[in-house]
Amino acid sequence: MTCIIGLETDDGVWIGADSAGTDTSYGAQTIRADTKVFKRGPVLMGFCGSYRMGQLLRYQLEMTNQPDGMPDYEYMVRHFIEDARKCLKSGGFTWVEKNTETGGQFLVAYKDKLYGIEEDFQVGMSTRSYQCIGSGGDYASGAMAALVSDEDLTEAQKIKKALKIAADHDAYVAAPFKVMKL
Repeated sequence: MTCIIGLETDDGVWIGADSAGTDTSYGAQTIRADTKVFKRGPVLMGFCGSYRMGQLLRYQLEMTNQPDGMPDYEYMVRHFIEDARKCLKSGGFTWVEKNTETGGQFLVAYKDKLYGIEEDFQVGMSTRSYQCIGSGGDYASGAMAALVSDEDLTEAQKIKKALKIAADHDAYVAAPFKVMKL
């Protein structure tokens, strides 16, 4: 379980994550040195759930170049997500039940936009400037709603503060917090 926060601004796209690795079956928690947020080629990603999914995306994902003239969102839907599905499937991460392929949930910053990838591989864009996922996502969303317009805080400070609020309310979220910008 975890908390990942993405924030889209005029200055770039930011993604922040906690460091907890928690076994939900018996509550054991490890603070992980390998981070849940990372850059891979032209994208910045943050994942929740299995570290194996994050490892595959971080070290094995091969991305098709965006065809000339193709809009960014179309590229994400037609090419990026298909590349991610292939990567996760070849790494043994996806599963099929009732003819539905399922993977994991993660955020992707590409160019100047933030995309939310759901377990069914849909590519979402929010009308809000932020998206929060993971077990602490609801707490972080409430915090970001209050913090996003605070001009006294930097984007990284807003994300870290929201992650701290999520950690204060969700036993599966823990510091240290890592924030990166694309």
